[in-house]
Amino acid sequence: MRFDDASNESGEDIGSRQVLGTLLTICYRIRKLRWIAIATLNRLDALPPELTRVGRFDEIFYVGFPQAIERKEILMMHLAQLDERYKNDNVLTEKEWRIILNKTVNCTGAELAQMVEKTARCSFRAASRSLFYQGREMQIGLGELLEQRSLMVPLYVRDTDRILAIENRAKYICQPASSTDTSEFAPVITSFWGER
Repeated sequence: MRFDDASNESGEDIGSRQVLGTLLTICYRIRKLRWIAIATLNRLDALPPELTRVGRFDEIFYVGFPQAIERKEILMMHLAQLDERYKNDNVLTEKEWRIILNKTVNCTGAELAQMVEKTARCSFRAASRSLFYQGREMQIGLGELLEQRSLMVPLYVRDTDRILAIENRAKYICQPASSTDTSEFAPVITSFWGER
């Protein structure tokens, strides 16, 4: 009994080919309409080369972990929704911002959002038990944020090898989505001998 390649394909292989065909058709139609298509994925090497050639997806960007200034902006955005004081950026000192930003290196935006949300939940629970807190607005400080950060295990820590592999492959074939961080919170670049 003889099997050809088509008979050995699993349902998943057939489904993948159908999705690829649909994507190629969509790319062709979008190009004719002068629209822009944006797609996201975690593993570029999983895509067939015919989908990533110029004319289908012209630019490929790598969105890595947020840089220091981006982490600050993400934290500020989520904190301002819960603590009105963060709308003005005068709650934490520069030194306090440096502390929390150094503790959140290689945290994703979602992890930062969850850290703020859990901080707010814990602050609310503690406040609801206090008789003196009735009617006051929630206030989140550095201590509460650091406590929640210490309880969080980021993706980078849980799966370092695979994250680094994705990052290393992307460096050579993708453009970075972020520009260089030149803020006062950017890490100082030093040489092997400690020179700046």
